[in-house]
Amino acid sequence: MKETIGYEARDGKRFWDRTRCEQYEEELTLVEPIMARLPVRNIGDEEYWQHDKEELLSVKRDLWALVVMRFGESYPSWRNFSADQVYPDSIVGRVLDDFGGPIATAWNRLRRFNFDLCREYEQLYYAINPSKATKCLNEGAAQ
Repeated sequence: MKETIGYEARDGKRFWDRTRCEQYEEELTLVEPIMARLPVRNIGDEEYWQHDKEELLSVKRDLWALVVMRFGESYPSWRNFSADQVYPDSIVGRVLDDFGGPIATAWNRLRRFNFDLCREYEQLYYAINPSKATKCLNEGAAQ
């Protein structure tokens, strides 16, 4: 038997390498204040959460700025687009999914939103097919 040493980020993710854990936590520090503006909701099948349009777009824009800051060197063409021009489920979402990390996790959550209707769904299917989700969990919310 041999003793091993590992590191755990504040969200519970574990690492063998201290530097990678520190980098991960730095990303968490950047992402958490942005995503705190969209608290996690318990949304079931055929349900949605109605969001305020300006707040939702503000979160997307701030997160996009982090994406460009973090990945703009590897993908310089991303610097040419504003957040409003980028669809979360585009190639950007797929590339970020491959990278992993807090920025990718946050962007992946944006894939569950229908930005035209400002609604968050339990899964991407409903964001693409909004007529399939008919129960609003916060009836009367501003759009």
